[in-house]
Amino acid sequence: MTPNKLKKGFHYESVLFYLSVIFLVSVAGFYFYLVYTSQKMEEETVALEATLAKQTTPQQKALEQEVLSNQQRMQDFPVLLSAHRVGSEFFRRLEALTHPNVVFSLVKVSPIIGDASISGTADNFESLAQQLIIFNGAEGFANSIDLSKIVLNSEGRVDFTFSMTLNPQLLAF
Repeated sequence: MTPNKLKKGFHYESVLFYLSVIFLVSVAGFYFYLVYTSQKMEEETVALEATLAKQTTPQQKALEQEVLSNQQRMQDFPVLLSAHRVGSEFFRRLEALTHPNVVFSLVKVSPIIGDASISGTADNFESLAQQLIIFNGAEGFANSIDLSKIVLNSEGRVDFTFSMTLNPQLLAF
């Protein structure tokens, strides 16, 4: 066999070699093109941001500060709401649990502490005792109830004060 015949049989290897060199050069060229384009876009972005920063008016800056302030308030709202206590359910329950012969004249509720002080007048000691039994029997109303300042007034009625520690679920929002 002659050397010319050997070279003719392996012709496809040289074609593959040249194609792979062309492919490698084109990939490298595309990579450098992407790097160059990326740098150009980054420079344009910085230039545009600088231009925008120069063009902001005092009104826009004030508006931006107001928006940031409102955003901070909105972020604080869930925290405040979770700590919020409301007494409306307490008053609904108190109304439902009040004995017909008992009148409350002063109600002080501290939702944060969970305490209540209720002063009032009962027709007689029996009505007052029944009111105490109603409060003690009310599930989920108060954890502890103290009856104090029991006085027979000039009209023959009984003045009193209840001090109670309320059930925390009663004050939950």
